[in-house]
Amino acid sequence: MRPGSIGLQDYPRIMIHPLRQRHRLNLTILAVVLPLAFALGLLARKASPTMHAAPSALSHEPFALPRMIFEKEDLWPGIKITTRVYTDAPSGLLFALELQPREDVHAPDILVYWSARTSGNEQELLKEAHLLGALAGRQKRSWLLPGTMERVDGKVILYSLGHQAVVASASLTISQGGQP
Repeated sequence: MRPGSIGLQDYPRIMIHPLRQRHRLNLTILAVVLPLAFALGLLARKASPTMHAAPSALSHEPFALPRMIFEKEDLWPGIKITTRVYTDAPSGLLFALELQPREDVHAPDILVYWSARTSGNEQELLKEAHLLGALAGRQKRSWLLPGTMERVDGKVILYSLGHQAVVASASLTISQGGQP
């Protein structure tokens, strides 16, 4: 072997050392840059969009039945919605449901359904439920409940079209006099 020549036994050590130095430098740079880039990305992202009113195609004049027979603010688990039921004074056979969210419901495209049945899985109830309309933002919405009846007995279901899932449901059982 000539002086200054590298033997085969030293070859792996000489090749690995510069690679290790380069990898150490790359990992140090990544350890500093990636958390900073992640934090900047979180700060730069836009807030989730909220809808303050339903589109004009879905909005309608609220039903103005004269007598409120039911009002409850904590009917919906985990969602702050004021629920009111109105009836027509003379006959008491027509009922209107009014929902007014007190905070934004964080689910896209909320649809409100009415089911005359109160028992069963929400997915099963949705198959035979009546679509009342859309609920968006904090806008007060009211719908005439389907059919004529002596008392309100059914389930209101909030369904997110965007998530394809039931957001919440609440049972309503109210006699004409307003007693649950």
